[in-house]
Amino acid sequence: MDLAGLAAKRIKYVSHIRRAFLLRAHPDRFRSHPASLRKIQAEAIQSFQERISSSDFSQYKSTQSDGSQHHHGWEKLSFHLEKKDGSLKKCTVQLDKNAEQILEGIATALKSTGMTVMKAPPPLQEVQDSVFDHTVEGGSFFTNHNNMEMNRMQSILRSAAAKENQDGRINNIFDVNTRKGRDLTNFLENLDVDEIERRKASRIDASAAALVARQLFKFQSIDGTGLGWSSESLAKCLTSLTKLYDEHHSKFKIDTFYPFRLILSNDESQEKVDLFGGTIMLNPGSTEVQNLETLMSVNDISVKELVRNRNNLAICQDAVQNALNIKIKKGYSCSSREYYEYMVELSDFLHAYTMEEEDVLSQAVALGRIQVVVETAYVCRRATVTNLGEIRVSVGMTNEAIVSSIRSCRQEAHNKVDEEDRKKKRGKELAKMVQYNLGASRIFKGRISVSSDQYLSSLTALLNLPEEEVTFQAKQYTEGNNIGIIGSGRSCHLGDDGSILIPCDWR
Repeated sequence: MDLAGLAAKRIKYVSHIRRAFLLRAHPDRFRSHPASLRKIQAEAIQSFQERISSSDFSQYKSTQSDGSQHHHGWEKLSFHLEKKDGSLKKCTVQLDKNAEQILEGIATALKSTGMTVMKAPPPLQEVQDSVFDHTVEGGSFFTNHNNMEMNRMQSILRSAAAKENQDGRINNIFDVNTRKGRDLTNFLENLDVDEIERRKASRIDASAAALVARQLFKFQSIDGTGLGWSSESLAKCLTSLTKLYDEHHSKFKIDTFYPFRLILSNDESQEKVDLFGGTIMLNPGSTEVQNLETLMSVNDISVKELVRNRNNLAICQDAVQNALNIKIKKGYSCSSREYYEYMVELSDFLHAYTMEEEDVLSQAVALGRIQVVVETAYVCRRATVTNLGEIRVSVGMTNEAIVSSIRSCRQEAHNKVDEEDRKKKRGKELAKMVQYNLGASRIFKGRISVSSDQYLSSLTALLNLPEEEVTFQAKQYTEGNNIGIIGSGRSCHLGDDGSILIPCDWR
């Protein structure tokens, strides 16, 4: 493993331990316990957050340190964790230890509750032994690395001096009409560290509130992303949902809502209780009585009908996939009922359908399974192949047209899948290098609005940044944070979870 790989693993490991600890020790998980215990948990989280933000942790993540330096003046961290059987386990970790020992102590405490924790990165010395055998022009890697840090420090001092001479400067961070809002260097230099940490904490609060609500109602999952709310607002919404359970759970007709999923949405066109998709939709804008009526309408008959529909769908879906050698799924525009009826009809048709050519199936097997996405009739009228190699079909197409389209589009879809796989592999390589250069915890791509070509182009541009632009001040904001590449025409901004979001056409 090289130093870049070690830095990436350390950043990922610290982020994993931090998130796991905050979720397991969050006071909301102990709402049934005395207030004094919740106060201990809150104080423990605050102390842990302050300790993990210290300079030695930053040096540990950037491989400038082996993590063996001790920091005196920190008190012992005491907290409780809940085991799988519901009992509490008291844990202690010495915060005056070095970074590696603190992380190991937290990981050991988490493992004692039955949680699986990722393996810790290897010590720095093991990697140094292999790196020191290779020198670069002008000296060893670490000599050049120290020179780079010195140049960065000088660059930030020059930048700070220049800012002192600028009076009345306009902040163009939200300027979307020109390219000024996409100026990455200007955006990073004006970032507020406290705002990043506040958003990260809010996301943890929302996750903890969702976990408490899911455990009380026993939903399969809770999804509030469709609201477009901030994590802070979503946490308050979920807390009110928890209060609703405390006051009215005796009125529910079932003890558990599993396997239903809860969706928080303002879209009143959706069914409140979907017995085909297995979702319950609650509108935060509705009154408490209206949401209570929706929850009270779910009974044992509803659960049995949902299970029956899911079993029938699984049988029909397997029949279609095996007959056509494809993978098929519901698109965003297609309703659950529409998709269910479509799969039942198509499976019945294929059961009585005879392939015209004998080698059609063998040809399909040789090429491998292709993803088919089913959309509603007004979104997709004929079969098309996306850039990701997916074949989009419509429920408005005839069964013969669907079979024929899948057969004719298979080769094109297969070629695009191979091309997309090559781009993804290259994207992972570039993301790893960018992750090391900027000290980021994770580099990710927007799901829909960013193509693979745009993603690769943006990563390449990040790697080709002039040294004077990759200043120490800029790196201190990207270090340990997530960086996302989003669609073009937007400004650089912070995501709701504290991620740094960069448009693919940044400059």
